[in-house]
Amino acid sequence: EPRTAHLSSPDRQAVRDALRIVLADLTLVKSAEVRAALAPAAHAMNAAGASDGSPAKQLMPAGSVIEPRTYQDQVALVSRAICAALTLLDMGADAPTAIAALASETVVSSARPTWPVARPDVRLLAADDLVRSERLLRRLLRPAVDTRLLQDARAAQMRSYLLSASRDPRALALLLARRVAELRAAATFSKSRQLALALEALQVLAPLAHSLDFGAPLADLESLSLR
Repeated sequence: EPRTAHLSSPDRQAVRDALRIVLADLTLVKSAEVRAALAPAAHAMNAAGASDGSPAKQLMPAGSVIEPRTYQDQVALVSRAICAALTLLDMGADAPTAIAALASETVVSSARPTWPVARPDVRLLAADDLVRSERLLRRLLRPAVDTRLLQDARAAQMRSYLLSASRDPRALALLLARRVAELRAAATFSKSRQLALALEALQVLAPLAHSLDFGAPLADLESLSLR
C-alpha cells in the first residue's frame, strides 16, 4: 500500500471545515471559567497518569520526564498544529502530511503523543516518518537569534543545508507551514524568540519557499516576519 493518500477536493474541503470548527471551539478553552471548571478533572487525570501502573507511564522510556502543561499551553499547541495543517491542505498536501502537521506540534514525547492511536496504519506510519524528518530539519535552525543570518552568504548556506537534509519535500513543507503558524502566534512568545523567528523567516525560509514555488499559502512568511 502506498505511503501517500491524495485527498479529493471535496474531502480536503471537508477536513478544512472540520479543523476550522475545532479551531473556533478552542477559544472556549481559553476562558478562565472553562479552565477552572475543568481543573478538578485534569487533576484527576494527571494523578492517574502519574501512577506507576498507567499505560502512559509504561510507554515512557526509563528516566523520561514530561513537563506539565497548562490548558493555555495545550490550546496554543493544538491551535498552531491545526493552523499548520490548514496551510498544508491549502497547498494540496496529502493525508500523511496533514496528519504529521497535527501530530508534530502536539507530541509530548516520542512515546506519548497528545492524540495517541492504538493501531497505526500505513498512513499514520508515513506521517510519523514526516514528523521525524521535520524534526531533523529543525535541528539545523537555531532557537536563539542568529545574527549571522544577516549575511546573505550565511542565509544561502542555511537554505542549502535544509534542501540537502530534506529527504522528502513534504517534510520541508511541514517545517515551513509550522513556522507560518508560529509567526502568526508570535505575540505569545518572548521578544528574543520573536526576533529569532522573524530573522529566520525573512532570510532563510521565505526565499526558500519562493524558490520551491510552494505558492500563496506560504506567502505570509515574509509579511509576518516584517511585523
